[in-house]
Amino acid sequence: MQDTRIVDAVVNGRFADVDKLTAPLAANAADHFQEVQQVMDLLSWHGCRPQLSELQHAAWPSICEAQQIRTSAKNQFAALAADSLIYAYLDGHELLRLETGVADLLPQLQYYFDVNTEWLARYLAYVAGLTQQTWVTDDFHFSRSDESAARNAAANLAALMIEFVTYSRAEENLPYGRSALMREQLPIYFSMRRTGQLAVRQPITDLMQGKRPFPDFGHDEPPHPLCPDRTTLEMYFNNLLHFARPQPYKAAALYALLPVWLRFLAVRDLIDATQHDKIRTSLQPLLADLQSRWSDHPDPTLPADLKHAWKEE
Repeated sequence: MQDTRIVDAVVNGRFADVDKLTAPLAANAADHFQEVQQVMDLLSWHGCRPQLSELQHAAWPSICEAQQIRTSAKNQFAALAADSLIYAYLDGHELLRLETGVADLLPQLQYYFDVNTEWLARYLAYVAGLTQQTWVTDDFHFSRSDESAARNAAANLAALMIEFVTYSRAEENLPYGRSALMREQLPIYFSMRRTGQLAVRQPITDLMQGKRPFPDFGHDEPPHPLCPDRTTLEMYFNNLLHFARPQPYKAAALYALLPVWLRFLAVRDLIDATQHDKIRTSLQPLLADLQSRWSDHPDPTLPADLKHAWKEE
């Protein structure tokens, strides 16, 4: 359960209180890892970059040494912390030379992991919008029979998500934090949809009694590989908002930024105007359900910002 005192302090801009309330969490981050992640989501949603970076920096020694935290979770934490530093740098500097950016960021990033300067330069060029690919829809089709093609599609989607973060900041003036949450969640949703994990479940007794066939997951192509559909997206939100471990800011960022995502796809000629309008209309009804879920949430920006994001274009 998230500490409502932290939520209230963030919502009302009392950042000195935020620092005081998060300091004990950071010092014992290994024992409160899920709560630290929830606070990171909260700070990302609200664009609180200094507080987010400070929390990540202070929490890293405890997380890095923890035996109970999986290596993959540690790596993900370090990657998110590194991105926070890069986003903050790009917001505060006009990147005229990649070499300057690499030199400035290298000491900060090496706190989390060893850095290959050549790869950092390539990544920084992508995040800064200095590098951009020309894509077609087929670049994102996953092949079930060709492992190499599937890896390429995953890499292409990862690159496209970076370009989306850059577009969101440059063209839509959105804080990096929100688009970073979207960048994390949308590929997970697509993966779960593609592998049948978001299929509507029927009672197992129907299967045992022969009232329905065995599921044949993954053989029906979605209407578009880069566009959500209402049924599976609703299932995904149910997963994110499960009472055992609700993740409201991940769900809110994903839904609030979908109109931006669709505009981005249209700008990049990955969907046409008819597809844009049809998909947007099909996803619009989810707004009322999400707003009702958060009607009594201590953070009023959740329902309010979703309504603003889905206003008529």
